[in-house]
Amino acid sequence: MFVFVKFLGASVYFAPYIPAVLIVSLFAGAFAATFAAVVSALVVWWIFLPPPSSGGPLTISNMSNLGLFALGAVLMVWLGHVFRSALSRAILREHEKELLVGELLHRAGNTLAVVSSIVRATLKNDPEKADIIGGRLRAMLKADELIIRSHEHPDLRGILASEFCPYQIEQRVEMHGQRIDLPAKVARNIALVFHELTTNAVKHGSLSHERGRLRIAWERNDGMVTVNWDEFDGPLISEPTTLGQGSRLIRAALAEVNGSVVKEFLATGLSCQVCFEVGHAQGASGSAGLELASKDSGRPDSAPA
Repeated sequence: MFVFVKFLGASVYFAPYIPAVLIVSLFAGAFAATFAAVVSALVVWWIFLPPPSSGGPLTISNMSNLGLFALGAVLMVWLGHVFRSALSRAILREHEKELLVGELLHRAGNTLAVVSSIVRATLKNDPEKADIIGGRLRAMLKADELIIRSHEHPDLRGILASEFCPYQIEQRVEMHGQRIDLPAKVARNIALVFHELTTNAVKHGSLSHERGRLRIAWERNDGMVTVNWDEFDGPLISEPTTLGQGSRLIRAALAEVNGSVVKEFLATGLSCQVCFEVGHAQGASGSAGLELASKDSGRPDSAPA
């Protein structure tokens, strides 16, 4: 091939313009790239080749230069068109996916509203219990939304932050730890666990006072994640004498992800260590919350002394 091109006497005058045609094709489309190729050919012909006014015939070298450039320009325009078409299809598919996700979440929200209405109607004589069940259902819905939008691997920090948003207490909560992506099965159970802890902190713990603070720190060692939950500057609390439904839900949810919880009722507030395994959930996640959602909430896990 190189011998053939050398025999034709082709030069490199047109070579720098071929990448330019490709760039124009990628960013502006086939029509603009064709126009750029014609302009490039005219510029090179005028600057480097004998002008038509000289009256000389076209040489084999000139014709080979034009022919090779035309072939290269057509190839660049075609490649640019193929790339732009593939990119457009990918963007369209992503847009359709976002629309589908939005529709799914919208329908899930409608279903939650219907279920919540049924719960409130069934427990019209016990609105507190109805609110507890509704809160647990909303926690699972928020977890599912994070799972869908993060492509099945939500971040632990995002799950925690979603629990604090309704109360607008983010400025009193410190979170420290590396990014840890959780499998969907684990995320649903962990969302229930921290929903219970957050609800308890807001109603009875440190976050029930204006000066109360919460510090959350986590780390990952191999396949285990340890989360330290420490409350400060809240009301005095005492250890409950009986195991509340919130504590039972937490233990049941953690049992499905090979986890455990240790609580200390200190003078400064509740100190809690939650451990769970990442990536080896057992059974269908979230079932613990559904099983306990309709039961009596019992005495708060940390009540004022």
